[in-house]
Amino acid sequence: MAQQRNTRSRGTREQGKQNTRSRSTAKSTGQSRTQESTAQLKEDLHQLTQTIEELIGATADDSRSNIKALRDRAEKRLKETRERLESRGERLYGEARDTVDHRLDVSDRYVHDNPWTSLGIGTVFGVIIGMLLGRR
Repeated sequence: MAQQRNTRSRGTREQGKQNTRSRSTAKSTGQSRTQESTAQLKEDLHQLTQTIEELIGATADDSRSNIKALRDRAEKRLKETRERLESRGERLYGEARDTVDHRLDVSDRYVHDNPWTSLGIGTVFGVIIGMLLGRR
């Protein structure tokens, strides 16, 4: 019986180490993706700003063909930037949802694997909150 508990706890510790490793790898991958997308976003906004500045400068000349070409270019860049921002927002939402789902699964698994510890933690937090509210 004691040997079974030791084997289980050893397996649980090894699983915890593997989960920690996979989370740190996922975190570093997510950070590099975020940095790349932030750099891309900055570049897109820089190009859009340049195009709009050129458009403003061209309106001072009031040459119709020049204004039309710059206006078309500005519209095209604006659409591209908007599409990238929308896709980035959707991707960030999906990643956040996946992260929350993963954290909920991990918490649920922990509570099922360690019901008495979870009950003790909940009790301690309940007592602390009760004491803080009781002071008022």
